[in-house]
Amino acid sequence: MIYLTNYIRNVSRTLQFAICMLLSLLMGLIDFITGDYGVTIVYLLPIYVSAKLLGERICIGFTILCVMEMSAVAWFTRPFYANFFDAYSWNAILQLLLLGITGFLISRITNQLGNTSP
Repeated sequence: MIYLTNYIRNVSRTLQFAICMLLSLLMGLIDFITGDYGVTIVYLLPIYVSAKLLGERICIGFTILCVMEMSAVAWFTRPFYANFFDAYSWNAILQLLLLGITGFLISRITNQLGNTSP
């Protein structure tokens, strides 16, 4: 794993961005395939990797992207008979808030620690 991390740190920023984008899309696909199961935690992987490699601003962008993916998956996998104000929607809103706050905190912490590449 250390070799993989060192390899990713040594490639260009464009390739690092592409790797984070592919991770984000893969997490959305996993969430869509699993359906109604809560896999919110897997969205933190591309957010953490983007914070570690690309910096705070891009991490916030990936957090927004993951929140949009997660809300799209929740919309498409939701039963059509469900009301907007039911428990299912409330759970989705709380998951989106959790992901947004966690992504913001990860970006701030990695920025304060100075572990981002220039």
